[in-house]
Amino acid sequence: MKSYLLDTNIILRFANSQSLEYNLIRNTISEILLRGGQCFITSQVIIEFWVVAMPLIKIPRHYLVSQDEDSITVDVPESMLLNWKKDYEKIIKAKGILKHKKAAMLAHLDTLRQEWEE
Repeated sequence: MKSYLLDTNIILRFANSQSLEYNLIRNTISEILLRGGQCFITSQVIIEFWVVAMPLIKIPRHYLVSQDEDSITVDVPESMLLNWKKDYEKIIKAKGILKHKKAAMLAHLDTLRQEWEE
């Protein structure tokens, strides 16, 4: 059985059905799995995915209502919220795509660690 490490670029495009490479990646991953292969991602890939997929939001100062040590309260127009919602919905679609593979990925990671220690 072959194992494949999926990098951040693959995960980003797989999470975005509007990506030009989406169908190619989906079909390739499906083919790997149908042939009995395994696909893995690392914690580094998860972190990179999060950083790229969740960009910082700049809010003009005039929308600031209050702030303290723990939070910032803003009053933003509905139009801004709609744009943020669209961006967040893309991330939600990717949530859990490899959840059923978690045990196998962790077992594989343990095997790799053991091999490195030898």
